[in-house]
Amino acid sequence: MTKIGRNAPCPCGSGKKYKKCCLQQDELRDRETAAVLPGKDYGYEEESEPKLGEVVKTLDGLSRDGLSFLWSKEEVEEFETGEIIRKLRSFGIEFDENTFQEDTKRFKSAEDLSDQWFKLFHVRAKGRDPDFPWFASMVLWDRLCPETPYAEQLDDRIEEGYSLVDEHHYAEACDIWLSVWEKVVRRFAPGNRSVEALDEFMGMYHSFLGWCQEVETELGNAGEDNPLYYEKRIAFCTEFMGVFPDTSENILLNMRRAAAESWFGLGDASRGEEEFTKLTDDHPDWLWGYIGWGDMYRGGPNADLAKAESIYRMALDKGLEDREGVLEERLEELASAQRKREE
Repeated sequence: MTKIGRNAPCPCGSGKKYKKCCLQQDELRDRETAAVLPGKDYGYEEESEPKLGEVVKTLDGLSRDGLSFLWSKEEVEEFETGEIIRKLRSFGIEFDENTFQEDTKRFKSAEDLSDQWFKLFHVRAKGRDPDFPWFASMVLWDRLCPETPYAEQLDDRIEEGYSLVDEHHYAEACDIWLSVWEKVVRRFAPGNRSVEALDEFMGMYHSFLGWCQEVETELGNAGEDNPLYYEKRIAFCTEFMGVFPDTSENILLNMRRAAAESWFGLGDASRGEEEFTKLTDDHPDWLWGYIGWGDMYRGGPNADLAKAESIYRMALDKGLEDREGVLEERLEELASAQRKREE
């Protein structure tokens, strides 16, 4: 079996680094194989590799089932701060709290910070311990520098929001995501004038490009139950366009469209009309500006099928290409609705 570097992209295609994804299950499979093929060397010192099902003692005296070989953040969180620092020092890492606090201002991720330790010091971490400094840096970052965000923390909060969305808890997800957004803007946006540049700079598991579009969408979903989220959607889209003005044009246009739609959601059709008029005047060749505008009159409190049709036909009159047949589908729906009314 070809050995995969711990920091290499995981071969499963998840986009994560190998050590953050399939390494642990691969290690477990190797140990199961070792139990069948005794004597095969899998690169661990005998004293540091637990046998299957065996309860072992770590350097800190923590009992641990040998089936779970690698460290996890949750396990490190069980240690007192002093215990974590002593363990780092036992590996040869000359941990200093003041230096650590300064490092959290320089590094964007706990992984980058812990990698620096491996470069600066001769780290004596064997068996299951090479990952301990990474998780330790996250836990210490949370405890000692809680006001300074870092990449893994943002990834975790973004994932938490996705889980809530899956459960249809849109408002709760948006609250978490907007707190992430505030941290991104405060710490990581300066120097990155497009969300694509921020993605490249951060190198996180979750793409900011895709996530920001999800934030806009779910704020709209939350707004259907609580109009306050339409206000938050307008504020988010407006800030996004100001913070990342060099983002791809299509994303910026969709943010303008979402803000315009939200005025209708708030019951201010006049302001919504104004925003859609500006959008289509500024970008007369953008098909989705007309589609979004016309959709505001397909149903709901502003239902006006004739107006919806007139807006859709504005796009057709301009000769815009309807490659996906969206306008055609909309017009057919309107015609069908009109026939039903006449019946």
